[in-house]
Amino acid sequence: QRVQAIGVGGSSANLSGGCGLRGTIGATSPIVPGSPGFRITLSNVPGALGGVLTMDTSPPLSPLINCGPCTVIPGFTTLFPPVFDTVAGTAHVPIPLPCVASLIGGQFEFQWLILAIGPAPCSIVPNISASDRMQIVIRE
Repeated sequence: QRVQAIGVGGSSANLSGGCGLRGTIGATSPIVPGSPGFRITLSNVPGALGGVLTMDTSPPLSPLINCGPCTVIPGFTTLFPPVFDTVAGTAHVPIPLPCVASLIGGQFEFQWLILAIGPAPCSIVPNISASDRMQIVIRE
């Protein structure tokens, strides 16, 4: 009997909250266990000097941090160094999803913190902007 290795997949949802040079956060599909090419992406950030991708593995229980117009996920349970192209204003982090059935139904929130010289949307952390938050749900 044949077994389908990758199903239709999960979903991603933009939860807003970005500020400053926020860019556009995205996810490649399929969002399923066993997807070796899954990535979290960032685009439309020309002039950014770099950044980091943060992940919170405990939504929706984590309270959010608000600073000026920014809404940032706390937790930062994981920080991912990205592949960043400062000329094109894009970045991505490959996150191969292991073929583990217990991932099905898992919810994770991601957000980019972006280093850019300019007005600080949140006075506590100068030169840092935040993308919108994005939630992914892993499905078959």
